Amino acid sequence: MMPVNGARFTNRWENRQFSTKSPITFPTTKVRDKMNKLQKALKINALFSGISGLVLFLFNIQISNLFGTKNNTIFLVFGLVLIYFSLTIWYEIKRQRKLAVIWIIIQDFTWVLGSTIILIFQPLNISKTGNVLIAIVALIVLFMGLNQLYGLKKRTIANNV
Repeated sequence: MMPVNGARFTNRWENRQFSTKSPITFPTTKVRDKMNKLQKALKINALFSGISGLVLFLFNIQISNLFGTKNNTIFLVFGLVLIYFSLTIWYEIKRQRKLAVIWIIIQDFTWVLGSTIILIFQPLNISKTGNVLIAIVALIVLFMGLNQLYGLKKRTIANNV
């Protein structure tokens, strides 16, 4: 239907002025920032430990062949231990109890120390590929331990201010 006498119907939004600053905030950006550095470091450790544990547990025979050993039981055991370790880290991501986080960091550094001893003294008959894998994992675990230590220090400083 056409307007009478040339009257024009206007859109009610036509004359409004809109600011470029929107009062609407999208929670996706803030949700990501809510996780502090310690939580991020713990999450990386939990993921790496959990995935490593699953791989060791599920592919223990193939991994024992890579290491040049017929004893696959050790990889089953390490797989289960890493899965349990991962679950304890997930538990601490929200709680962030200082003593528990220190215990996680100590366990990471113990892993690195044990790996270093195995690589230096060669007490086991491990293949070159196995030794390279041990070294790579030890470096990753060392980085995660240092990152967690940094996150814990930063969290402690922030809480004391």
